[in-house]
Amino acid sequence: ITRVEGPAFEGGALEVLPVAGQPPNPSELLSSAKMRALIEELARRYDFVILDTPAALSLPDAKTVTELADGALLVVRADVTPDEDVETALDLLDRRRVIGLVLNGSDLDQTYYGYR
Repeated sequence: ITRVEGPAFEGGALEVLPVAGQPPNPSELLSSAKMRALIEELARRYDFVILDTPAALSLPDAKTVTELADGALLVVRADVTPDEDVETALDLLDRRRVIGLVLNGSDLDQTYYGYR
């Protein structure tokens, strides 16, 4: 990694910087000194840097990136992701580094909270 090409999307305060292609060995690239330097440079340029990774249990990439990040958000699908997989992912990513959880696909009618 020598440079970031430029945003594929700019929407006010948001810029999206996509991966330019599939490297031959993503895990090696993600754990390299160049990747660490890139993330440090992005952190100087932006208020927040969000790195999207494959599912935590499918490839080692999420764990590698979490080690470079200030924290991790775990995304799970309601009524699909088994509780055991959530627990395993939390352990894999080091629970102390997980700063939150995003629950996708929740049925709002079933999760109503409040007085009627």
